[in-house]
Amino acid sequence: MSSKSEPSYPVSFYAQLFKLSERRIQQLAKDKIIPKEVRGMYPLIGTVRGYVLFLQGQELSPEGGSSDYQINRNRLIAAQADAQEMKNKVDAKTYAPVVVIESVIGNLASKIVSLTDSIPIKIKSRLPHLKSKEIDIVKREVIKIRNEASKIEINWDEISGAN
Repeated sequence: MSSKSEPSYPVSFYAQLFKLSERRIQQLAKDKIIPKEVRGMYPLIGTVRGYVLFLQGQELSPEGGSSDYQINRNRLIAAQADAQEMKNKVDAKTYAPVVVIESVIGNLASKIVSLTDSIPIKIKSRLPHLKSKEIDIVKREVIKIRNEASKIEINWDEISGAN
């Protein structure tokens, strides 16, 4: 709020000063970017200061702190910086996109299934004297291993750097 000695001028004065329409000046006041003192009259210092801060990307807030606009703008800037940092890490191959990791794990799982499925056959061919009953024991053990592997879950508490 302005002091009583601060001069106030009508919207037409600021429209001409800032090369804006009168409607735009009224919108700035409605959006609390510039202060409004009396119907149609705006204090000189507060209005100029508010408009300059607005041009700099900082709106006036009644509490003297950051406005919602500035808070949201800062959040956007931080999100953009985080996204760029993530992109840089992906480009440097420090991080990998989830789709790549899923593909690698899927290929690994397929390879493990293929290899474990071949164990009983390889044992039978290398040890032909084994009976079907004994090969079935090996097959059951392979199935147990695959079932245990399928139960693996991510424990985020054990992963370093995870929040």
